[in-house]
Amino acid sequence: MAKHFTFMIACAAVLSTVIPGAAGYFSARMEAVESAERRVAMMEARLANKIEMVSLPRPCSPGPATRLKAKRPPSRAFVPAPGTDGERHARRDQSEPITPGVAGGD
Repeated sequence: MAKHFTFMIACAAVLSTVIPGAAGYFSARMEAVESAERRVAMMEARLANKIEMVSLPRPCSPGPATRLKAKRPPSRAFVPAPGTDGERHARRDQSEPITPGVAGGD
């Protein structure tokens, strides 16, 4: 009986130190996790504020001086030089159908 009693007292002493120690360890770990979560939330908020402050450039609306300018007529894509056969090619290109893989006809 004395050996059982001694063993029981030893187990109680070990458990009385292990249980509070483990509880303290786990509560400290949980507090560290919560602190890290708070820091991450603050950093996210700071990042969101910085993103809001840095805005992308917006397109400019035409000012009053731009609206008063007369619009130019659109330029022509093909203007043959005078005295060349460019005019002949321009007329032929408009009347002939386009066939893939076949060059001009000359």
